[in-house]
Amino acid sequence: MTNLLLLLPMVLGPFAYFILMVIVRWHAVAVPTRRLAQAQIEGLRQRWKQECVSPATQDAEEQALGERIERLLEQAETALSDSILEKLLWPRGAELQAWRLIHDAESLIALVMDQELAKEKLAQIQPKSAQDPVSVPPARANNSTNNDIRKRLYWELRRSYDEKDTNFARLSTTHAKIAWLTYVGLVLVGLFLALGPGHLQELPAWMLFGALGALLSRCLRFLKATQLPTEYGVYWILLFLAPVYGALAGIAGVLLFHLLVEMKILSSDTFGSLSLNQAAGMYGRFALAALAGLSERWLDQLITQVEEKSLQTLQKEKETSAEEPPRQDRKQDDPNKVWVPGSRAR
Repeated sequence: MTNLLLLLPMVLGPFAYFILMVIVRWHAVAVPTRRLAQAQIEGLRQRWKQECVSPATQDAEEQALGERIERLLEQAETALSDSILEKLLWPRGAELQAWRLIHDAESLIALVMDQELAKEKLAQIQPKSAQDPVSVPPARANNSTNNDIRKRLYWELRRSYDEKDTNFARLSTTHAKIAWLTYVGLVLVGLFLALGPGHLQELPAWMLFGALGALLSRCLRFLKATQLPTEYGVYWILLFLAPVYGALAGIAGVLLFHLLVEMKILSSDTFGSLSLNQAAGMYGRFALAALAGLSERWLDQLITQVEEKSLQTLQKEKETSAEEPPRQDRKQDDPNKVWVPGSRAR
């Protein structure tokens, strides 16, 4: 019973951090993004009434297109519905789906837009080198020409929105990757806290510390990235990833420091008291853990020294084995066999 009471706060710590992360990400990133999408949906409904051809003059094809646009907007609203799973595991692609549907509806509006307004919008979004649609000769300004202008506007909008949707998908994927790294890091922190050094058996320890090294490698890729985007709450999730990385780097840093002392890379006379097998030096190991979480470069240097020393040892062993004379397997002579002069040894 006493052990369970001691383990309870250790397990509740990472869980409370996860709940805090869920609350901040949902209200600081997800809610503003969803409100912006909902405002865009309402704005498109108003534009549908103002910018398009009057419903009294629309033909059956244009009316069917209007119904299709309304269905797209309704699907976008459905995609933005809240749920417990959406809040816990956000982002799950709901905003990306909603914006895709919104952009599809906004592009279709161009096909039933007023002629003069379509010309103005096409001139705004087209490159300057493109031909100006307003310069069409008056003799060709018939119904076919109007449809051509609307179709050109439609395809220009599709091209522009495809680029925006692709960039938004890239941001969402980056956000989700960092979030899952943080979740896995919290699980590892909880396992190390719950098990402790006295309860880590050899095989589970190999698995846990192997997962620790792989996770730290992926975390460093994001924390050391110089061109990481800051939109769509990516900066928020990096703030939550940093403490989890610091906790895991503290464990790995102390273990690597102990390994360097054991491998005689660091002097045991100077740093021997900080080894794990010494009762003293507890506060020194705490300082090493804090330094590993604070300085990414310090942990990298420790890893580099261990790699170099290990490679040098392997190289020396390889050279030593190459210098040894090869062993030749010789058959023992049969004592009962009589040697005849002139015969060949077989």
